[in-house]
Amino acid sequence: MAGQMIRTKKLIEFIQDLKGQHDQLYQDYIKQGEDASRLEKILLLREVIAKMETDFNIIDLEEMMGMKFVSENHRKLFVEMKIKVLNDYNYQNTEYDTALYVLSFLQANGKVVDTYLGTQKIDFEGIRENTGMSTGEGALLDLANVCFNGYSADIHDTLGSLYGEFRQVAFEALMKKY
Repeated sequence: MAGQMIRTKKLIEFIQDLKGQHDQLYQDYIKQGEDASRLEKILLLREVIAKMETDFNIIDLEEMMGMKFVSENHRKLFVEMKIKVLNDYNYQNTEYDTALYVLSFLQANGKVVDTYLGTQKIDFEGIRENTGMSTGEGALLDLANVCFNGYSADIHDTLGSLYGEFRQVAFEALMKKY
């Protein structure tokens, strides 16, 4: 047990060192302007850090976010999307967290939504127009948009067509948001 704690501590220290390297690369990138190879290294390092933390369960996302993920793939896609949109998956932002939670579920269920995500941007209209969603998927997309943009929605229209995991995802998102 003590040996495992020492290895875990060393792993955490290693990951913290990687984060420091990432931050330095990112600051250098900002100061020096565009360099595609440098940005590629930054993004790769960020992916390595996220994968290590997820694989070794350094951060319990469910505890941190206060949401239960439907599957490991849902959890993984959430982390990837959060990194893509916010450049930092530890950053807490209820609007982004709830929207990305729902969108990562849709992606885990075969809808390609990550191409409509940008740095601090989500193109809900592009997702709706180009992904061919079922009624339930469309209702979840509406819910993500409501949580993100603060729009109002009819509860019957939004939740009435949701069953099983779809309803679970909707309730988790609503609990996180409100």
